[in-house]
Amino acid sequence: MRRKAATAADLAALAAADVARGLTPGDPCRAAEVVARQHGAVMRACSVGTTGSGTAMIRVSVDGRGLLPDAVGAARAGPPP
Repeated sequence: MRRKAATAADLAALAAADVARGLTPGDPCRAAEVVARQHGAVMRACSVGTTGSGTAMIRVSVDGRGLLPDAVGAARAGPPP
């Protein structure tokens, strides 16, 4: 489950950074939320521009289905700091 959460966070951060940099239209956090959900995760936090222009930091979780605690993933995307 950790791998699923990490993958969802990575892809969501990339989507948000693309919007933040003007490469695709829309709201960065909304784009991240859609991608996270498509990968079975729930977005828990989204910040844009806090680590530089065009960057996004995303935190997601994946339900442990009652057997395990929720898995958490976090990622940053955008130009190098």
